[in-house]
Amino acid sequence: MVKLVICPPRKIPMTLQQKLKDKLTDMEHKGVIKKVHVPTEWINRRKKSHFNKEEVTYLGHKLAQNGVQPGREEVKAITAMPPPEDKKGVEIFLGTVNYMAKFIPNLSMISKPIRKLLKKDNQFVWEHKKAKAFEEIKNTLPSEKTLGYFNPDEKITLECDSLQFGLGAVVTERGKPIAYASRSLSDAKSRYTQIEKELLAVVFGLEQFET
Repeated sequence: MVKLVICPPRKIPMTLQQKLKDKLTDMEHKGVIKKVHVPTEWINRRKKSHFNKEEVTYLGHKLAQNGVQPGREEVKAITAMPPPEDKKGVEIFLGTVNYMAKFIPNLSMISKPIRKLLKKDNQFVWEHKKAKAFEEIKNTLPSEKTLGYFNPDEKITLECDSLQFGLGAVVTERGKPIAYASRSLSDAKSRYTQIEKELLAVVFGLEQFET
């Protein structure tokens, strides 16, 4: 049996977090790595530990007794970002906000005008529709937005919805949101009937939160 390699956590810049997550997912699909579903040994460093705190910030998330919020510094960094000037800037912005996607309802639909800039044959033209989406995303991420902690002993509710160009889902416990998820629809699927899109939303929600 191969011995597990255990390393202490390392902080990753926000601009690289989504890229790293995608890379790890790809490696998992290829069988290079796999998730460990049993408790493993943790490496603790006392000088970096915090005790008797009402809240702590970890990996861009503020963890408190009443729930989890986006970290203040992360929200500040996103709201201070200037409009992208090229496709690379679009990638950086989207990669940064995607890390906070669970806090932003319908992010995929809101960001669709901006994501179109990443299509291979599209020229970079920053016009009103994209600027409006850019500001809406930044304004939809207040640091006061709180998500509840998932409690496996509580009954959960999955709420799904479909819009003209996208699907949305939210998991709640006792009416309190635990996480949001969304995705845009291809041109072909956006022409489905409303009932077909509603069913797509249910399938999306179940697949998104199946774990």
